[in-house]
Amino acid sequence: MLTAHRGGRPSLPSEEERTLSERWLLSRHQACLVDVDRAFEEYRFADAAQALQRFVWSELCDWALEMEKGRLYEASADQRHRAAGVVAWVLERSLRLLHPIMPFVTEEVWQRFSPGGTSIVLARWPEEHPEHHDADIEDKFQILIDITTQVRRNRALVGQGSDSWIMVDAEYKDLLEPVREALERLTGDKLLLGTSIAEAPGRFMSLRLGGLPAAMSVPERFAVTPALAARRKRLADVEAKLAQSEAKLGNESFLSRAKAEAVERERTKHGELTAEGEAVRQQIQLLEQFGS
Repeated sequence: MLTAHRGGRPSLPSEEERTLSERWLLSRHQACLVDVDRAFEEYRFADAAQALQRFVWSELCDWALEMEKGRLYEASADQRHRAAGVVAWVLERSLRLLHPIMPFVTEEVWQRFSPGGTSIVLARWPEEHPEHHDADIEDKFQILIDITTQVRRNRALVGQGSDSWIMVDAEYKDLLEPVREALERLTGDKLLLGTSIAEAPGRFMSLRLGGLPAAMSVPERFAVTPALAARRKRLADVEAKLAQSEAKLGNESFLSRAKAEAVERERTKHGELTAEGEAVRQQIQLLEQFGS
């Protein structure tokens, strides 16, 4: 799709034509640019690299491209062109932001983007677009991210059925209807909007998704006892590793003698173990409620 823009600078559709995910992507790109500009001005090059990695790897490649797949491959020609235009516009500017950190890779991609064109070294630094910042859209999209992440995690726990679904109270229809197609595609579940979670059909477990009361279907073949045993064993493993990490970080000898990179890696590991432990505890709580 991006090849359609070779030979010319990608352009954006009008604000009225942009989808929720496109408005979110542009808002996050603007936030990334502000962070990178500030980090470079203050000679915090590691912070600039981290901001770019977070945006390009997670927000652009993980969420934005996943959201746009339907329009890029299945929509009308006009919609495909508009969707490709937004992605290309952000990618082209992201390459310019990345160039000081990844010069050879970005030059190679730049030349594929515009074969026969000038080097990315001669390209101007991207200008800021404060009008793209949209805190409301970012809040709404974060709910979609949270719901998708939680559903995927719990689906890995109980399994997917032939008619898997998630249900959220109908009072949240205005919030979820605009992202229904994306939510169903990203989770593999059908979204049901009921007047009450108590109306949920068949076998299900009650939970909260993105802070909203919800229910999720559970396949008939799912057995709660072995799942609980596996989660409890995993929690014991995580807690043992967490205790080791805490002891290490509480050791003054390690903190004073180890390289800064090693200490930072241990702190990152500690944070990841803490987050995993909390997630596993929540899964155990869900399974205990489901099995009771």
